[in-house]
Amino acid sequence: NIEVALKAYSRGLRPVGAYALEGESFDDALLHLGISSTGDEVYMPHYEEIKSRADEGEYPLVLFPIELINLASGWIGNPPFLNKTLFDHQLREDDLFVEINPDTASKYGLKEGSKAILRSPKGELAVRIHLFDGAMPDVIFIPLGLGHTAYDRYLTGKGVNPNEIIDHIEDPISGQPVWWNTRVKVVKI
Repeated sequence: NIEVALKAYSRGLRPVGAYALEGESFDDALLHLGISSTGDEVYMPHYEEIKSRADEGEYPLVLFPIELINLASGWIGNPPFLNKTLFDHQLREDDLFVEINPDTASKYGLKEGSKAILRSPKGELAVRIHLFDGAMPDVIFIPLGLGHTAYDRYLTGKGVNPNEIIDHIEDPISGQPVWWNTRVKVVKI
């Protein structure tokens, strides 16, 4: 029975005829990975809360990077003709807009078009505000794909790069980076 064997291993006992494995105990390995589930749940698909390294009191909002269909979000810059398809509430001149719920914005004295600073433990970005009823409260949505410092005159200096303030947290189950749990605060300029 696998459960009996695992319980024995977790207590440091080795069943007769079992191989002795060196290294961390099973419980220590789970703790090291940040997995708090126990029993059968450990082996089944389940949810493990992803903990931010930032203090929620100091950084009360969550930054959620989004990919837009008309913005190249990889290392390749956006072609100039695609910049023409961006709306004024996404990019106006060189200013990048972030989307925020109107109720959340009012808590911070922000209005449509307000200039603001987005601050995380990793840094800060100057942005403008777009009020969007579809935005989840206490979450700020920021487009990926701008903020380049090179390429050509059509792209250099347009918007800001969210990667500068994103905290790359590791998912405890898959080990993949989690970009959508960066804690931020917004300050009106």
